[in-house]
Amino acid sequence: MVRESEELDALKLGKTLSEQHQSFYYIRVLSLWAATKPKNLYESLKDLPTKDLESQAALHLILVNRRQPVLSDDQIDHAKTLLSSADEKHLNRVVNPN
Repeated sequence: MVRESEELDALKLGKTLSEQHQSFYYIRVLSLWAATKPKNLYESLKDLPTKDLESQAALHLILVNRRQPVLSDDQIDHAKTLLSSADEKHLNRVVNPN
């Protein structure tokens, strides 16, 4: 669905899964979306149904942008403000592994 520009529908589909499977599913959808259409995901952050998904999407955007810079510094700074404390800690571990 992500490849067919139905990203938000793909996220809605995740609600039909058991809680056990939702986390893995959302990570896959958001990571694929961030890798293939980062600008589209950035513009859709405000449309994501939960703050948790918003944070996970922001994290994927920041990580993808480190390898393939597409977003501006201002956009990345904005994405950082959307991170939950857990996702912020995860980002810090990735960026500063020591």
